[in-house]
Amino acid sequence: MTHVLVSTCPCSRSLADYLARRGPIDGAEERVLIVGNASAGQRIFDELAARGYGVSFADAQSLKVQFGITGGPWLIVHAPDGRVRYAGGYASRRPAADVPDTDYQDTHIVSDLRAGKAVEPLVALGCSVNLSFSDLFSAPSRRPLAGTP
Repeated sequence: MTHVLVSTCPCSRSLADYLARRGPIDGAEERVLIVGNASAGQRIFDELAARGYGVSFADAQSLKVQFGITGGPWLIVHAPDGRVRYAGGYASRRPAADVPDTDYQDTHIVSDLRAGKAVEPLVALGCSVNLSFSDLFSAPSRRPLAGTP
């Protein structure tokens, strides 16, 4: 499972706080991909890594090339064979500091997928990374995406 967060996005910050509170789901390998400025995302990186998530940084162009998306927060759940089983948002409303943890649907999505149910993707409500200004967000990655220079 991959959580895509944008380092300068308040929506992603709220989701990162939620992920840090809940910790990784039992039996799921969860990684967090922080897109954008490494220094802006350092606090998120440290908090989530301390809770047991695999965390890495990426630039906007790598996000577009690897996943075909241009923003976050975004949830991608893979089957054991690597197929994408879910790609979409986390909640029916924009993540924010006042969104109760129960509004995030990621644990329900994973549970339904494990039960063999089909899950319709939620709309991703968050912040885009403007690729025309990607130089603003492309700080050197501490842990680059696989296949990136």
